[in-house]
Amino acid sequence: MDKGKGTVVQSERLRDQIYRLIRQQLRLGAVVPGERLKEVSLAKKLGVSRTPIREALFQLASDGLLVEADRGYMLPIHTVEEIVDRLEIRKLLEPEIIRRACAEATPKQIKALVKAVEEEKKYIDVVDPGKFIGAHAHFREMLLSTCKNRLLARSAELYDDQYQSFRIWGLQDPKNRKLTATSHEKICNAIKSNKPNDADKTFQQLISKVEDLLEDYQKDIEQ
Repeated sequence: MDKGKGTVVQSERLRDQIYRLIRQQLRLGAVVPGERLKEVSLAKKLGVSRTPIREALFQLASDGLLVEADRGYMLPIHTVEEIVDRLEIRKLLEPEIIRRACAEATPKQIKALVKAVEEEKKYIDVVDPGKFIGAHAHFREMLLSTCKNRLLARSAELYDDQYQSFRIWGLQDPKNRKLTATSHEKICNAIKSNKPNDADKTFQQLISKVEDLLEDYQKDIEQ
């Protein structure tokens, strides 16, 4: 082969495409806690063989996003202890991401954050909580995209997706949806104004309210 001639273009593996697709569905609340995902039905739905489905589900389980259940996988129903662990990680990582957003977010990114918050506010009182969950996922994606440290952003993204079953539970209540959207709007305004202390204060208040929900969550999962 002559130097400088010819390139190899490696297309994304089917397994990775399916992994991303299922992960996005989990993030959007399209799969509820306890719902089983089976190779056969997913393969039929997506028009692929079972092998890439199996590989994608295995990777999602390895990442802590699914657990094995009855010849398939499901979105886990986390214990309070597991939620507390994830909140601890969130309290370590997210303030730094928000602080960086205040200093580094571009006008285009800030505009996307504002738009995401407006979407959340539209769906506070709708009957289907899935619409708000989808808007919430978009806000989270926009916030993490402002972080120039991609390793930090990917770490936050992983714990965030592991938190999904508790998030789905909490966002069934319009009061919690309103609290979330209001908090996100305040954080967004602080980012626009480059006021990291204000953003951090709002974040800490939001986490405190989330922690107050844990007792009710415990009662629900024990029923």
